[in-house]
Amino acid sequence: MSKVVIIGDNVRGGLAQAIRAGFLDLGWRAELVPWGGWQVTSKLRLAYRRPRLAGRQLSAQSVDLANSLEPCDMVLVVKGPFFTDWTVEIIRRTTGAAVVCWNPDSPYDDAISNCGAGIPSAIQAYDLYVTWTDEVARLLARTARRVSVVPFGWDRHLFYPERGQDSELDSRVVFIGSWTKERAVWLRGIAHHHPVVFGDRWPPIDGVDIRRPAYGGIFRAAAGTARVALNFLRPQNRNSHNMRTFELLGCGAYQVAERSKDHELLLEAHGYPLFSNLEELDALLADPTLPSSPGTPTWLEKHDYLSRVRTLLSALGGI
Repeated sequence: MSKVVIIGDNVRGGLAQAIRAGFLDLGWRAELVPWGGWQVTSKLRLAYRRPRLAGRQLSAQSVDLANSLEPCDMVLVVKGPFFTDWTVEIIRRTTGAAVVCWNPDSPYDDAISNCGAGIPSAIQAYDLYVTWTDEVARLLARTARRVSVVPFGWDRHLFYPERGQDSELDSRVVFIGSWTKERAVWLRGIAHHHPVVFGDRWPPIDGVDIRRPAYGGIFRAAAGTARVALNFLRPQNRNSHNMRTFELLGCGAYQVAERSKDHELLLEAHGYPLFSNLEELDALLADPTLPSSPGTPTWLEKHDYLSRVRTLLSALGGI
């Protein structure tokens, strides 16, 4: 039986867990080694900005991690904060395996959580670098040994229809996600529809019902029960898609998403409406003929993480 070691943030619903589920569904042994899910502190912020100085201790920890690994067929690093080219080489020598980075964010994004911690400097060391969009892949191709585009997918083990106790949501517009300034602009613009927001860091907004973050069964029930579940794209996802694209569908939500090329193929082609500006979104939410939740679409099965892992293995040469 083949074995993969996945190094990443051990968060239920996160990419590392979803990838592990895909490998398990394929029949592999899949070990998840927690790395990178640290609570943000002033020291860590400094380490992200100046990894050679403040991040020295964390870099040493990454080397200790590399030396602790056992032989396997593949090591898959999710994002890889504080991994350097020599950390990757130590992992390769220790395990005898190909070392792959699967980054759910762009290392060229301005956010320090994406471009800090030395993340861009290790790109050239990996045997394969995986991203979710052609746009980022073209940038990676300048330095990476090999690049593969593997879209986000559906974790069927976590995102599925589940009815909740809050019947009020049947008639409500719901958004699930933390605060960003772009999302706040959207929500203020549709406040007269009295949307419900599940997320953290949200300040009070007149007309918007802000509640605690939703995970697990609460997420599934909120998404699948709502009249409409909204999907706003971050700047780095603006021309593609995000994890919510598949998570909401898996929960049986009636998704109304921001327009992009990928969303036109994945959503609009299957009857889910898209919007490009506030006027279009407002008109969609005011439409009394919007259908009810369709349940999990059958075509979503070809986008699960078993399929994504197979795509990855094909790109790597079929281990």
